[in-house]
Amino acid sequence: MSSMKASERGLVAIKQAVRQKVWKVFDHRWLVEASKILEPDGYWQLDGPYAYGCSLQTWERFLKGVAIRDRSFVAFCQVLGLSPQSVIDSPSDCQQNYGQAPDAPTFFGRKRELATLEQWIFQERYQLIDITGFAGSGKTRLLRGGLTLQKLPFCLGDRVRNEFECLIWRRIDSLSPIAMLSELIVSINNGEAVHLPTTVTGLAAQLLYCLRQRRCLLILDDVDSILSGGQSAGKYQQSAQAYGDILRRLGESHHQSCVVLSGRESIQDMEEMEGIFAVRSLRLKGLDTAAAQAIFKHLSQTYQLPFQGSKSDWTHLVSLYSGNPLMLEAVARQIFRHFNGCLADFLARDRPVFGKVRSLLDWHVNRLSKCQKEVLYHISAATEPISISELKVRVTSEQVQKRLPDILDSLERQIPIGTVASGLSTSPIFAKYFAEQGESTAPFSSETCLTVLQSNKSKRVRTTEPRIKLLQS
Repeated sequence: MSSMKASERGLVAIKQAVRQKVWKVFDHRWLVEASKILEPDGYWQLDGPYAYGCSLQTWERFLKGVAIRDRSFVAFCQVLGLSPQSVIDSPSDCQQNYGQAPDAPTFFGRKRELATLEQWIFQERYQLIDITGFAGSGKTRLLRGGLTLQKLPFCLGDRVRNEFECLIWRRIDSLSPIAMLSELIVSINNGEAVHLPTTVTGLAAQLLYCLRQRRCLLILDDVDSILSGGQSAGKYQQSAQAYGDILRRLGESHHQSCVVLSGRESIQDMEEMEGIFAVRSLRLKGLDTAAAQAIFKHLSQTYQLPFQGSKSDWTHLVSLYSGNPLMLEAVARQIFRHFNGCLADFLARDRPVFGKVRSLLDWHVNRLSKCQKEVLYHISAATEPISISELKVRVTSEQVQKRLPDILDSLERQIPIGTVASGLSTSPIFAKYFAEQGESTAPFSSETCLTVLQSNKSKRVRTTEPRIKLLQS
């Protein structure tokens, strides 16, 4: 006799359905209603007996996700108003190869982003998706957690395993174009010996053939490692030009698979393909206050210490770091270790740039050109959104003034720049970062950032603003 059991995601649905009923979990009415379905002609009472295959032990096994007889499984599902196929743990033929993908043991927020990916991958069947975001914004965790953590409300894993024939994850930073293409082709063919062309063009054509024959989900992580950064942001490094041809073919040529890119910098080619071909881009924003509090609550269990903070403290903290998950985790540890869990004490100290936070900011700022650093500094130094016309007055270099639109275009591919009707803005943490750099006499030569940032707190006077000169990056 065949048996069935609920999947992890199915158990979540079952528990929700149980809670919606007014009966207690082990109320005998569950058994009576299931018996009526199994044997409609029987006479079933609360004190029993019940239909064959229907008992409290069977009901308990069902709730725990343990295999029970298929007829009992179906009856319990019907009592709960659930479709058995929606909760059953079905064996999957999906071939999965996560390569060097990191684990994602925790996951906070991102319900909207997961729902967006689910729609793009399954309903709209986009062929190429580019996920970008600041360092620490949670790109890898969004994908890894969304694919493997069953407790999430939008777990992509179940649908991927049911609708894709293979899932392959690779870090692009460690692979040349030929090596990457070869490895993907071999992995799609489940390691079987295949004849591989010796050129990028030939390998790209063979990969496309594989993606047309089988429905595959390919995830290519760390894409920013093949991009130039600086004033050439969004363009490929000289040694990685072939990747441009590969990704354009994956976006422009028809196939039944989905390729997901993940990196800290948006690709110019993606912008040109989006809206014309089956290509979309998703830029991750920060977490909201509720998700930030979930991070602190999780870490409080590790440190066995409660956190304390008013509503304004939370708003200030999340805004300061723009909801960056990795920064917030580092801040939470700092607050638990050195401030006894008190947000207000940490904020009062006014030293928000430290350790991990500094290294994340360094990575982006060090990648910028001299002109981009100057523009970013003046945007971050402003106490309110700054207009482009005002920005032109504030920058010191005539070259920057003439090329400001191009500089902003390349800067926005690397740094989140907020755009509103009144002007441009960026994360408040950059102002603190540049102030700290000013205190150490870098990156400015004539005056410190700190002096200028403090002066910007007063009313701006364009004609008398100190002129700041950036050192070469």
